[in-house]
Amino acid sequence: MTIHTSKWENCVTGKAWLQNHASHDAIECKAEVLFAELLNKLRLCSLPRAVVAVSGGSGVGKSTTARLIHEYLEAQGIGCALIGGDEYPFRIPVLNDAERLRILRQAGIQGMLREGVYSDKAWRELHVLQTKMVDADPKYDATYPWHKAYLSYGRRALAEYLGSQAEQDYPAMQELINAFREGKNEILLRKLGDEEADFHYEAGDFSDKRVLLIEWTHAGNPNLKGVDISVFLYSTPEETLERRKKRARNANTDTPLIALVLELEQIMLNENAKNADIIQMMNGQILNAAEYKEMIGDR
Repeated sequence: MTIHTSKWENCVTGKAWLQNHASHDAIECKAEVLFAELLNKLRLCSLPRAVVAVSGGSGVGKSTTARLIHEYLEAQGIGCALIGGDEYPFRIPVLNDAERLRILRQAGIQGMLREGVYSDKAWRELHVLQTKMVDADPKYDATYPWHKAYLSYGRRALAEYLGSQAEQDYPAMQELINAFREGKNEILLRKLGDEEADFHYEAGDFSDKRVLLIEWTHAGNPNLKGVDISVFLYSTPEETLERRKKRARNANTDTPLIALVLELEQIMLNENAKNADIIQMMNGQILNAAEYKEMIGDR
């Protein structure tokens, strides 16, 4: 199929759009500021279709922000397909959570063995902490002589897994991006579900879509090629954890494991965000990549 080049420069400017939109809702205000910046970037696109990726830590507000951007684009007559990255891990949520826990604990015990601090007594003490789901809490370094080795090795192994090609199906997302950029009208979309038997593909109609909007923690990962505009929503692990608590993301929101996952994800995201086109802070401020690098320093 041949797509006739559309002139993105015909889009309204971000400044002009903002003059007619002034929400009193804090989340909508942030989304409006971001959308105005996005419009300005879209006007510079040279291709008839554009891929926009919105990334950020869990609980930062990606889903709400992406939904609002989708609505704003459609209201401007710009067809937009919104795709959630939660469909693209290899494992369903409950199994992926279990895999993260397995990696932490097995690597931790192997670390104890390597450092010569494993014993039957140490195992019994560790087992109590694991049963209470507090074995990832660094405060126990001061209580048990073996815990520092356990957490150090477990942390390292977990960091290697989070957002990696072992956890996330980047090739499947890349196929979607490629198909959209090639101008295909019908594209098969991956559906993961909550049960293993739920996994399937559904046909999506992209015939009137000019923007593919990807909302995903890992949308800024360098494994993905062909993204025209990369957006990163910044928050600290503490801010993210607080938002997760408010919306009761899962039963383990308060566990040290979740805190560790958020901390490690933020380190990974901070690195990926250095190449983002638009970076938005929790207060709505827009930064460019240079300003962001200066802000986070060596974090």
